[in-house]
Amino acid sequence: MNVPRAADSEPSTRESDDDLVIKFYSDIDAAYGALKTGEIDMVCSELPKELYEDAIEDQNIVLAPVSDYDFYEFDINNNYSIDDYPGIRSPTSYQGFRQALAWLTDKDYIIDTFCGDWLAERIDQMIAAPLKGWANESMWYPNYPYEYDPAKAAEALEAAGFVQGTTLNPYFDPTFPGSAQYIRTYPAGHETAGQDLDPVILCVRFDSMRRAQAGVLLMDNMEKHGIPVALIAPTKAAIYDRVFGAMNYHIYTGGWSVGRFPPVMLWGLFHSTNWYPYGSNYVTGNGTYPALDALLDAGRYPASYGEAVGYTKLAAGYMTELCITIPLYSSRSFWAYSKDLLSVVNMEGAGPDNSYTYLNAYKLDGTALRCGLIDAPTFMNLLYTAWIEDFQCLNKMNTYGDIAHSPYNLAMDQAGFVRDWETSTWDDSGLNKTKIVKWLKDNVHFAEPVTGSQKANVNASHLFFSAWLMYQLGDTWWSPSFSDIHHIDLQGPYQIEICFNATSYWFTYDAVGPILPMDTWAAQPELITKHTEDFLDPTTPGPIDLLEGPVWIEYATFNGAPLTLGTDYNIVQGEFYIYSTLGTGTLEVKYWSPGDAMGYTPGNVAWQTIFEGAGMYYSTDFTPGIGGSLMLKRNPYYWIAPPALGEVDYVWWFEAGPKPRSGYYQINIYDLALAGGAFGSQGALIPSRNWFPGADVAPNSGAVDIYDLVTIVSNLGETFGEP
Repeated sequence: MNVPRAADSEPSTRESDDDLVIKFYSDIDAAYGALKTGEIDMVCSELPKELYEDAIEDQNIVLAPVSDYDFYEFDINNNYSIDDYPGIRSPTSYQGFRQALAWLTDKDYIIDTFCGDWLAERIDQMIAAPLKGWANESMWYPNYPYEYDPAKAAEALEAAGFVQGTTLNPYFDPTFPGSAQYIRTYPAGHETAGQDLDPVILCVRFDSMRRAQAGVLLMDNMEKHGIPVALIAPTKAAIYDRVFGAMNYHIYTGGWSVGRFPPVMLWGLFHSTNWYPYGSNYVTGNGTYPALDALLDAGRYPASYGEAVGYTKLAAGYMTELCITIPLYSSRSFWAYSKDLLSVVNMEGAGPDNSYTYLNAYKLDGTALRCGLIDAPTFMNLLYTAWIEDFQCLNKMNTYGDIAHSPYNLAMDQAGFVRDWETSTWDDSGLNKTKIVKWLKDNVHFAEPVTGSQKANVNASHLFFSAWLMYQLGDTWWSPSFSDIHHIDLQGPYQIEICFNATSYWFTYDAVGPILPMDTWAAQPELITKHTEDFLDPTTPGPIDLLEGPVWIEYATFNGAPLTLGTDYNIVQGEFYIYSTLGTGTLEVKYWSPGDAMGYTPGNVAWQTIFEGAGMYYSTDFTPGIGGSLMLKRNPYYWIAPPALGEVDYVWWFEAGPKPRSGYYQINIYDLALAGGAFGSQGALIPSRNWFPGADVAPNSGAVDIYDLVTIVSNLGETFGEP
C-alpha cells in the first residue's frame, strides 16, 4: 500500500497478506451492512435512497458523490419473433405497440419515488445524462414526444389494431385512463389475428430494486390496458442466456455503464452487425432498421468530431421517434467507504472503483483494502462477460491496450499503458485510411497467479496476437472494436502500427481490449489450435486460404528459407496474405487459430492458469459465489508504482519533443489548487457541496483540512510514472 504497515500492527489473518480483497455479497444491503460492521472498507456500487439516508447518520461512513456515465431503460425486443412464440410476430415489433409502452411509462414517478429524485437524472434518449450534449434536443424533455399519458397509450393500441376482444380483463380499472375492460387481441394481418394477445414476456432484474420497481409499475399499467404479462425474474445467469443469448424476451429492465463516446457506444449496442447470440445488440432485431444502421455507421466512421455529433443526434432522435427503447434515467449517486480509507479518487462518471483509487488509496494501519461487490461474478471470462461485477474483478488483473484519460476530465487523453500514440493515414491503393501508431511502455510484465512470479514482458507481439484473436472470434464483447482492422505492422518490440480498412475519427480509440499472455494461451489446447500447412507453387501476392483464421504466424518458409512478417507476409483482414512474388516451390505456414474461449473462464481453464495478466494486481486466491472472494497482491511488474501522497488531479504531463514523448505525473500547484477549493469540506454525514474525496490525502480522514494541504505542499515537485 502507499504507507508501511504500522510497527505495532502485525498481520494476523490471511487477508493481511494481500493488498486488495474483493468480497462477494448477495445484494447492496448485505454489502452496505458489511461496511457498517467494518468487514469491508468500500462498497463498489451506488447506494439506493434508503441506504443513503442511513449513511448520512453514520459519522464513520464517507460518501462520494457521482453523476454516473450510465443509463437505465426498458429494452424492447424489436425482432419479428422470439423463441417462445416461434413464427408469431411479436407485438413489440409494432411501432404503435412500443409507443403505447412509452406512454405507459411514468419516468418522473419512477425517478421521484423509486430513485429518490436527487439519485437519478431523467434521460429521453440512450445517452447518459452527463453526455447529453450529444442528444437530439428536439426529442429531449420538454420536447419528448411520449410523455406519460395512459389515455394516449390506449389510442395508440387501437390505432395499431390491438383492439379489445371478448375475454374479460381481470385488471380493468375504470379510474385509470384508457384501462381496457377486455384483453386486447392481435391486429389484422397477424398470424393469429383476432385472438387474445399471448402474455408479453417481461424480464425484470429483481437484484436491482429501482429496476424491479420500474418493471412492476410498467407491468401493472400494461395489464390495466388489457395486455397480459408474463413476469420473469430469473437469476443473472438465466437472464444472460434468455435475454443476451437467445433474445427470447419482449421487455427487459436493462442498464449499462457506458464509455465517454456515445457514437461508439450506440453503434455497439444497436447496429444490426452486433445482433447475434450473446452479442452487444439484443434490441433492434435482424436487419429491422437499415436507416438506423446508416446513421450509426455515419457516427461511427466520421471524418470529424462535428460529423460524429451531428449523426449521433440524428440516430438518437430516430431511436426515440420509433420507441426502439424507452430510456429512463442516469444515476446520480453516492458511493460509500470507510472513514479509515484515505486518498480515494472519485472518478467523474464512475465513482471510487477505478485504477487511480487502487494506485493511490491507503489505510493508516497498512492492512489490505477490502471492497464489497453487490453480487458474485457470473463469468470470470474477460472476453465474453457482460456483467459489471465480473469486470470489477477482471480489471484489477488485466491491462488494456488503450489510451488513458484523466479521472476528472474524461475528454483529456493521456498516457497509460500506451506511452504515446499518433493518428495518421496509410495509402490503400490510392485511398487514404486511418492508421494509429502506438508506442508501448517497456517495463510491464505479466504476473503468474498465486505466486506472482514474473512472466513475459508485455510487447507489441501480445497486442498483435490479442487483436487478431478477438477479430477471429468475432463474437466477444471486444470484437466490434477490432472488426475494422485491415492489417497490423510490428515496428519493433514496443511499437505497433494498426491500419484500418476505413476512415474514422474514432479509430484512435479502437482496437482496444485486454492484452493476453500469448504463450500461456497457446499452451492451452482449449484456447489455441496449432496448424502446419503446405502450399505448392504460390507465385503471386494475395491471400492464402488457410483452414482456419490465424491469430499468430509462428513461422512461414518458402523452400525452407524463412520469410519475414511484414515484408513477405502478414495477416490482412483475418487472412494469411503473401506480399512477395514467390517462384516455384513449397510454402509452409505454421500458425495458431482460436479455440473455444467460452466458459466461466476462457475455455473453462483453471483460474490458477488463466488469471495471468499484466494488471495492477495478481490473484492469490479465488472462491466463486456469494460469500466468496478474490484475493489480490500488487503486481511488482506493473508499469507504475504508488505515488507520494499529494497527487490529486492525476494529470499526465508530456514532455516536449518528437514522438514517442516521455512524460510523468507531478505533484504541483494544480494539485494544491484543487485541494484548496475543497478546503474545509467534509464527506461524512451530509457531504459538503465542495467535498472532494481525492483531496483527503492525510488524517484527519473524511475532511479536507490543513493536514491535507501541508502534505501536498511537502511533496510539491515530486514526479512519478516515467517510462
